Amino acid sequence: MNSMLEYIDDYFTGQLPAEEKERFAKRCEQDNSFAQEVANYISVRKAVKAQLLENLQSRSQGGLTVARNNDVKKKSLVVRMMPYVSAVAACLVLYLGWVFLFKPTDTTKLADNYIQSNFQQLSVTMSDRQDSLQLGIAAFNRKEYEKASRVFGDLAQRDPANTEVIKNIGILYLVEGKYDSAVHQFDKLSRLEELYYNPGPLYKAISLMKRSAPGDKEAARKILENIQAKKGYGSQEAETWLKEL
Repeated sequence: MNSMLEYIDDYFTGQLPAEEKERFAKRCEQDNSFAQEVANYISVRKAVKAQLLENLQSRSQGGLTVARNNDVKKKSLVVRMMPYVSAVAACLVLYLGWVFLFKPTDTTKLADNYIQSNFQQLSVTMSDRQDSLQLGIAAFNRKEYEKASRVFGDLAQRDPANTEVIKNIGILYLVEGKYDSAVHQFDKLSRLEELYYNPGPLYKAISLMKRSAPGDKEAARKILENIQAKKGYGSQEAETWLKEL
């Protein structure tokens, strides 16, 4: 049993102190993933209970004495389960209410949709002086990410202020699932004031939404609000997403 299941089991077996029980109940209300874990635990527990009752019923066919003993066991089992009935019902209600009424849009899905629509292929720039950049872009578009990383990395060392390189490295990190590095790269791009229409803030918000670490959703929201207020790059996406966050 992993630590999460042990924690949930401790609650239903009465091993948690009163203060921790309160935290458990609040977490059911506020944490969708945790509420789902509780719901799964309850489902397993119900299945075990049903199996136990079925076994007891089958044993009752062995005679009147066995039947009476089984009746006692059944009653005992029901009595032991009663303290948990209200908690079970509360968690299920909270979980279903969260799913159907209060659950916000999954920010990772918003980010995924944008990534799938915009970051599967990089645009090729028409410049004879950027042969290496074209090589990296071509490698990315063929999904040869390791080669693209080498090319972009070499360009970044030779020309660290190249905005296309900074942007493409960030996109590469994002597609590869290296969200910390993507956030760092797009933060760097965001601070380049010479770009009139800077995609850095939007891409940073997308990286935060995809990473979904504590505080990321709120940080992404603030970036999107700023984009919308300034009518910056991605203001339409920002306006749409802010309605769903």
